[in-house]
Amino acid sequence: PGGSRSHLIAGGRLLDGASRSDVPTGPTAHGSALRWSDPGSSCSPLPGPMPAAHHLPTLSDGDLVLRPARPHDDAPAVNALLHDPEVAAWWGENTEASVAEELEGAWTIEIAGEIAGILEAHEELEPMYPSVAFDIALAAEHHGQRYGRRALRLAVDHFVERGHHRFTIDPAVTNQAAIRAY
Repeated sequence: PGGSRSHLIAGGRLLDGASRSDVPTGPTAHGSALRWSDPGSSCSPLPGPMPAAHHLPTLSDGDLVLRPARPHDDAPAVNALLHDPEVAAWWGENTEASVAEELEGAWTIEIAGEIAGILEAHEELEPMYPSVAFDIALAAEHHGQRYGRRALRLAVDHFVERGHHRFTIDPAVTNQAAIRAY
């Protein structure tokens, strides 16, 4: 009771206890996302259409810089940090080729001009579900210094400007350091 409820409409069926009065009505032109809360409330489009996929900008906060990755140039340094035992425990086995592929569409995290990690942003552009999921790896020598949190804040702020309002990061439940950090 109380608070807002979300409902799922799949294959013409209402799920999660939704009633017909919960179904959005009116124009639902492609590019407008709809949202609603309690039963009987009306839907409203999110402000404007979702922007198309884009190239990542360079973002900075003091000595921390997120820049679009250069997959083949950055792969050796990123691969090396992913092989550090503290990082490899969460990122598994990698090769320079697999890292170069992973870097397509990602940011490289630089601290004081040196490559210190990667930040991947998986942007969902479906108008009904505008969201971004993040994956981050940071060199062990930079753990516990708030760089990961700062990098994520830069990325979240960027995607908020693009109209997103839902963000996820999902470290392994056993990765307590990441859970505390983010």
